[in-house]
Amino acid sequence: MTHSDQPLSDSARHYIERLWSLLESDAQSRLIELEKQLQNNFESLEALELDFFNDQLVSYRHLVVYSPEILSQIQIFLENSEKHQQQLLEAIKNRKTAHLPRISKHFFSGIQEIVERLEETILELRNSSKSVIITQLRHEQIELRHRQKLRQLLPGIEQYIQNAQWIAKAESSSVKRSTHHISRQYNLLFDKLVTQRYIELFEEHLQLLKFPATIKVITKGQKGETLKQIALKMDESMPTRIAQTDKVLSEGEQKAVALADFLTEVVLDDNCSAIVLDDPVTSLDFDWKDLIAPILVQESRQQQVVIFTHDLHFLYCLKEAANSYDIQLSAHWIEKRNGVPGWVFQNNTPLSESDYKKSTRANEYWQQARKEPPEAQQVLLQAGFGALRTSYEAFVIFDLFGSVVMRFGERVSIDRLKDVYVDPEIRDTVIQKVGFLSRYIEGHLHSDPYIAQKPTPDLLKQEIDEFDNLKKRHTDYRKKMTG
Repeated sequence: MTHSDQPLSDSARHYIERLWSLLESDAQSRLIELEKQLQNNFESLEALELDFFNDQLVSYRHLVVYSPEILSQIQIFLENSEKHQQQLLEAIKNRKTAHLPRISKHFFSGIQEIVERLEETILELRNSSKSVIITQLRHEQIELRHRQKLRQLLPGIEQYIQNAQWIAKAESSSVKRSTHHISRQYNLLFDKLVTQRYIELFEEHLQLLKFPATIKVITKGQKGETLKQIALKMDESMPTRIAQTDKVLSEGEQKAVALADFLTEVVLDDNCSAIVLDDPVTSLDFDWKDLIAPILVQESRQQQVVIFTHDLHFLYCLKEAANSYDIQLSAHWIEKRNGVPGWVFQNNTPLSESDYKKSTRANEYWQQARKEPPEAQQVLLQAGFGALRTSYEAFVIFDLFGSVVMRFGERVSIDRLKDVYVDPEIRDTVIQKVGFLSRYIEGHLHSDPYIAQKPTPDLLKQEIDEFDNLKKRHTDYRKKMTG
């Protein structure tokens, strides 16, 4: 068999050239498309952020609690993923094949178990009493705060214990000691650093109390301690026991001396940051209350002053003194109800009656009550109805009676009587409303037969609107009567 090369005809050559051109065009298009896909993959891979997992995520904090081991595995997984990301980007840039090891993902099943546990917890929370949960969380919060505070105080506590142990050892019967030198040195230092300064301050406070007595301080050392006795300066021949304050002073003067001594001690104590007084003017007359109130108010410039008192006139004196010295004063009402002490009503006392000329305070309680669950809402509604009742009392004092008679004022403003106009209908409405609102002051404690309607935010808002309308009616009535 013979074979011979024969030249291609023009038509055959043309056919082959067209076929080759077709093949070349298809490969080029596919190459361009693959390059485009590769670039898109490169950009997507480059934009991928793998540093998102940190302690700000809820999932991170759950893993800290439920499985620190899985948390560590996830962090390793993300670190390896980031390395793979960089290697893949480098391979795409250089158009090379990357052979990367497989990254372990065996922790996925553990995550699913944690998710199931959390779902069970959520279901339990939904089926549990919200008030019980809130109470538990509050207890946990308080414990954590106490732990935080203890951590701050722990070094001082440890030092105190060490000192106490050292003192106990020093005071044991096995240690021979004498306190004479301690008492002697203490008395020298006390006289030099304390006694003279004490007398100066003591007499300054007596002057403020308009009790210019001359006193002396008698000190006596006893087992390393100094006992102090306050006595009046009298004839030197007079025995000290006769010159004692309780022998010659009235009850009011004795209280003045005791208060002056207390305030002097407060000034001398560098560690004092607050003082608490329980009925400091018990059994004293109005003159003493007028003297003592400004002194205690001015003392609040130095440290916090807390005063418990049943004396409403003394409250009035404190308020007047605070206003005259431009010092902020807060007063709260504390009651015992149904045998339970400690019911506190903030900023709701006769002292603050002028703050209730409008229904602003009641509106604040209404706004808060609308947002709270039933348990907390009832307490706010009680405070809101109480504030509105106080507003009616203020309406009687300042609007109906035109401030002629102030509850704790020293004098009656007779001149203001010309501006007093009382509409009988408005008068009767006030009487009816105060009685009606009194039902709801302890509304959440009454049983159903004793209350016509349970307090609600809508009912409180309705009563607030009616109070505002009543004030407007009275204003319009006064304008009409005065022409």
